[in-house]
Amino acid sequence: MASQLQHLLPRLTADAATIDSTQLKEMVVEALRSNSVEALCCLLSYQVEGEDQLKDQLWLEEEAEALLCHTFGVDGAECAMTLLNCFEEARLNKRAWAPQPLKHHWNRPRYIDDDESYCAPAPDSAKLIDLSVQALKQPTPATRVARALLLQASRLRKAVLEDYIRAVPDDMPAELGFGGVDLSDGAEPKPIQWINEVDNSRPPLFLFSRRCIPVDIWPDFMSPSKQAKACFRQDVNTSGKNCSTASQLFTTKPDGFTECNWACTRDKTCDHNCPRRSQQQGVAHSFQVFKHPSKGWCLRTLSFIAKGEFIMEYVGERVSTARADIRIVFPDVETFIMGIENVDLSIDALEVRNHAAFAAFACKKRFANMEKVKLYTYHWDQAVPHVGFYATCDIQPGEELTYLRTDKPAARDGHLRCMCGNEDCAHRL
Repeated sequence: MASQLQHLLPRLTADAATIDSTQLKEMVVEALRSNSVEALCCLLSYQVEGEDQLKDQLWLEEEAEALLCHTFGVDGAECAMTLLNCFEEARLNKRAWAPQPLKHHWNRPRYIDDDESYCAPAPDSAKLIDLSVQALKQPTPATRVARALLLQASRLRKAVLEDYIRAVPDDMPAELGFGGVDLSDGAEPKPIQWINEVDNSRPPLFLFSRRCIPVDIWPDFMSPSKQAKACFRQDVNTSGKNCSTASQLFTTKPDGFTECNWACTRDKTCDHNCPRRSQQQGVAHSFQVFKHPSKGWCLRTLSFIAKGEFIMEYVGERVSTARADIRIVFPDVETFIMGIENVDLSIDALEVRNHAAFAAFACKKRFANMEKVKLYTYHWDQAVPHVGFYATCDIQPGEELTYLRTDKPAARDGHLRCMCGNEDCAHRL
């Protein structure tokens, strides 16, 4: 993924005057075939002079099926979901501008058919289901892409497609208990186990994503002030030093934690193996999602995590505050929407998430062993940060991972109850 950006961004900035839509579209296909979601986001939001951004062009919808099929070979659910969200935004815009006839909601099939008519030329729910079947019939089944297609189909039909969506597999060896080997479906370099020692329920159905997926908020990769910069290693020739211990890395940087990035690779100040690229390299620790008797599904580490170490990113769909307010009226959404301080951005991890969404809230600071920090990697757009979790203390194998929902003390009349069971529990989150 970083190599895609290393190749892509210098070319877009250097050849901005000569690059055309045909070249952009060829690069989109390349990004889809490698599941390079950051590269795809950069391309879709790029604007050729005199034309709309690629994500707003009719071409994207007209070629929707072919573009989605390019993700099958690498099971590129992140890129597939990014395309599907583009199609959904186009559908919502067409519906908003179209005359609205009186819809008889009691005649539900007709109501949904009318609503889905705004999908064209992008696929409607029936076509998405057909594409999901094709994805599963690949020599190596594209299970995560199929799940992304079925998620969008269920959103269009406003109903869970129980006949098509496969349950979370319980393939853990019987002697270890009722659970599964990998919730990530192979997306992460280390599998994410799940186990239930309380009852016979499985984790909820969701699309596991390694990266945040844009909905109506897109990062700016191109503006000079928002482009990622290469690290500047003053002590690069000092024996035993690397970017984790260097005294100075960047001459200027955004507020928050800044990782080394594609620009460092381009300028040869460090490479993709740099230890300061934890978010980009994926899961480095072993995690287990487990069922708690009173709190529901939670997350623990199976390996030691040192104080100050990067643990994971909070992954979901990037939505504006206004869109989050619309989504929050649905059950369970509020618990999984993370607002980010001082920016018009929320991360909705209800249906698209990684394992971080299972981490429970702590009711008091001393019960939390993680803190959330704004994180910048491939771009430095401060309006669209990542959210990373870092260890506030040494965390032992088997410990549950928790963090503060807000830095403010829990309100006495708060409606979210804490079920941590600690003797000094605040009882509210």
